[in-house]
Amino acid sequence: MEKMRNIMNNQEGFSLNNGRERRKLFKSFPFIPLALEAIRVSLEEKVLIINSSGGILGKALAEAYPKTSFFLYYDSLETENAVRATINREDQPSNIDIFPLDKQYKVDVLVLETGGFISPLTFRYLLRRYLEFLREEGEVYVVTHKKWGLTPKIEISKEILGEVEIVARGRGGYRIIKGKKKRGEEEIEKISEETPLVNFPLFGKDFLMETRPGLFSWENLDEGTKSLLVAAREEIEKARLILDVGCGWGVIGIVAAVLNSNAQVAMVDVSKIAIEAATANIRRFDLASRVKVFGGIENLSECEFDLVLSNPPLHYSREKVLRLFDSVKRRMVKKGKIFLVVQEGHKEIYEETLKRLFNTVTSSDRIVTPKGNYFILRAKK
Repeated sequence: MEKMRNIMNNQEGFSLNNGRERRKLFKSFPFIPLALEAIRVSLEEKVLIINSSGGILGKALAEAYPKTSFFLYYDSLETENAVRATINREDQPSNIDIFPLDKQYKVDVLVLETGGFISPLTFRYLLRRYLEFLREEGEVYVVTHKKWGLTPKIEISKEILGEVEIVARGRGGYRIIKGKKKRGEEEIEKISEETPLVNFPLFGKDFLMETRPGLFSWENLDEGTKSLLVAAREEIEKARLILDVGCGWGVIGIVAAVLNSNAQVAMVDVSKIAIEAATANIRRFDLASRVKVFGGIENLSECEFDLVLSNPPLHYSREKVLRLFDSVKRRMVKKGKIFLVVQEGHKEIYEETLKRLFNTVTSSDRIVTPKGNYFILRAKK
């Protein structure tokens, strides 16, 4: 990951025509030369690359095929914006761009870079999702690794696509699966699972909500989120404007809106899949007049929230956590309150961040659960 950031931040970019840069790139990302050997495209074809690490695979293919149109698509708005800034530089290939998210726009070749282990259910969901962008008879390439659940990926690809084959292997265990979209949308839809639902009781009510494979705790209500809602219930019931940071499939924001029928609720996330699920749940509970979901905190105007709730992302660096909650603070009223639930191993970074930004910070006692220990952090502006 650090290598990818270094290349993305290199203002001079990289070029496959430069032997030294090419060797450095291939050493850092050994699947790229494998992909260049295996993925064959024609001049007038449109190629869509999903979740390409920093856009590097897309850039390499765009340089190799300068007269072919390449598009990049990311599930993360955060990553997409960072890559957009990189590929818009003058030294980057002119035949690569961010994919226009329009299901009427079909590509000829789909390249899915899995980038690590994902569960079979998540892979099935993602493959089905991205096939909507591919024309019938279009080619599909899956770039993966033998340690990243190769066998299930092959079986799922066969089930959805029909005949598939491994067209490249090597470079330390990488594999490239190739298939073709021979089935139509309706036929693919029939062999895909139904939208997953989670049903949980809370505060004397039953909540039936949609989720999506791969989202945080997508198969059940996690104990941390439940503990947060219980701890903040009194504040939720009297709040005027509530913000849910990192909403996922929308549990915190939806429950808060159901508890307090007078409150307006904003939910934010950078995952397109999370935004899709949260939006579906807003419709499911008929809350569109009071609950909105946004793609990131920066897309919220300077609102004045009196209550902020969050089961925050755990993969952020200290600097990123500080920037996120500094943005949150600027959108809070004076004396507004914030509640976070954090796993025990991440308490220090979030508690330190809140103490740098807020006047009063307190922590609950350790909350012990079968799946881990949590703390509820409270702060007041």
